[in-house]
Amino acid sequence: MLPGPLDGHYRPAETGTRRLPEDYIERAAEELVSDPTAPVLSLLAHLSQHFDLGEALLMRIREAIVRVALANVETSLDAHIGRLTDTALIACAQRDVELASAIASTVVATSHLARSASDTRTIFHALLLASAAWQNEVEWAEWLERQLAEAAIRLPSGEPSRIFLEHLQELKKVLKLNLSIHVRAEALASAAN
Repeated sequence: MLPGPLDGHYRPAETGTRRLPEDYIERAAEELVSDPTAPVLSLLAHLSQHFDLGEALLMRIREAIVRVALANVETSLDAHIGRLTDTALIACAQRDVELASAIASTVVATSHLARSASDTRTIFHALLLASAAWQNEVEWAEWLERQLAEAAIRLPSGEPSRIFLEHLQELKKVLKLNLSIHVRAEALASAAN
């Protein structure tokens, strides 16, 4: 069932040979319609690493993410964005840039609610994880730079901005500096402190 050592880089959506059974897809879609934050997203995150989820189910997941953005956040920000992190795993495995953009929009829109270092770490992690849906390095860099800057603008000043700045400084240690992904977000986060 799992890829061998020489084909671990292949994504299920690229091969198209391993699809989920239709009844699983229908049940998951029904559950997403009834509850956009359903635990089925965590199960689908796992299954997306091994199976092609198909366009119909990915469309349902995108719709659920949009509804999550509109829903009232009754749980902690960490738990709310944690579900989006599960969905980011789906976006990565399926190379679904539309899903990644929906996730990032929701994360950025809720980033003003960050109050702790944990909230900020979760926001940062979700954006980085969602960005892995892009294959082209230039497009990836432009998209991630935009999302990090938007999050930096919306984060409250104080501890959230300070922690975000620390994460950006760590990120630039592993990025190609000529991509300048961190520059604008770093300037914005620095100004907030």
